[in-house]
Amino acid sequence: MKIEVLGPPPTSGTRDAFVELALEGGAEMVPELAALDDASNVGEVKTILAKLGLPDAVFTSFEQSKGKAPKGSDIFASLVHAIREDGAYIEAGENDNLIVQKLVANPAAWAYSDSAFWIRTPIRCKVLLSTVLTRPLRILPLVIILSVGHCISM
Repeated sequence: MKIEVLGPPPTSGTRDAFVELALEGGAEMVPELAALDDASNVGEVKTILAKLGLPDAVFTSFEQSKGKAPKGSDIFASLVHAIREDGAYIEAGENDNLIVQKLVANPAAWAYSDSAFWIRTPIRCKVLLSTVLTRPLRILPLVIILSVGHCISM
């Protein structure tokens, strides 16, 4: 089955929030990734990268690009903030109506967008995630992830 996820471009605040709250927040729930984010010395960073199954070349590449040994948080951010570039993620612009049209055209597609749009739009969708919990006591109603196959006109 082909994966298709529609979302805003890198210039969008909604995408920034999704990356920070959903991708980073989710990654911090993986013990090795959380440890990488907190790692400060070279040995610790390399050990964690090995546990994650990443080659030494990852560390070396960062070291060469920065001109010094990277912190674990630098590698963590690069790994978890990345969006797929194999065609599965489609930048649908910042026009939420266009995202809905694309979702209606492909009921198997998924999308994320600013929740304010879905509150005021005349389309009801089965909400799969309407709040993102990233840290204790921090719940933000920010992003709705939905399957358009469950959208209907009101």
